[in-house]
Amino acid sequence: YINILPELARCFERIGTLYYCSNHIDEAEILFCSGLDLCNYLLQNEERSVTPLIPDFLHNLGTVYHSRNEFEKAIKYLEDSLEWYLRLNTVINEFAEFPKNILSNKIICNYINLSITFQSIGLPHKALEAINKVDELQNIKEKSDFQVDLKSKYLSSKASILLKLGKEDEANQNLKEMISVLEIQAESYPLKYTRELVNLYLEMCASLIQS
Repeated sequence: YINILPELARCFERIGTLYYCSNHIDEAEILFCSGLDLCNYLLQNEERSVTPLIPDFLHNLGTVYHSRNEFEKAIKYLEDSLEWYLRLNTVINEFAEFPKNILSNKIICNYINLSITFQSIGLPHKALEAINKVDELQNIKEKSDFQVDLKSKYLSSKASILLKLGKEDEANQNLKEMISVLEIQAESYPLKYTRELVNLYLEMCASLIQS
């Protein structure tokens, strides 16, 4: 029944993500590894519909190893997934029937996670190089909850890097922009964003004291 295996691979990714978000890291890793193995098996059998899932599994495994503080391993998986995303994006953009930059959110997320991981091992310049790639792609539009979270993560990460590099004024600009994003969201979704907004105010105070 090889025809149902691509859907099974997608189930591995979805359910693994649920486990990861529920902090069941070991279970998530098993599902992501199983899904990646299944995708490789299907590719060997000329079933190419699962190709876009491969960088998703690599990226997810990178976040798993980051959660365990296995940062070198995390960087390897994140860099591998980024290479897949960029190659796929180049191919997709050659076809008129597909929206341009269809993978841009995934590429942006990958650069942000790479940046955070470089910070974790004390490489702020490498982290800044990765986060600056987001600026080269496009501005993140806050049209969905995912994009709001992505924009917040980007601004927070960049501010943190700039503070470590002694660029307090630039860091404060990123924090102010992040406040404006979260204030709007906290009005509509107070349970989700109010705590995050309070923490951001405290971070802004700490940054101003430092500068």
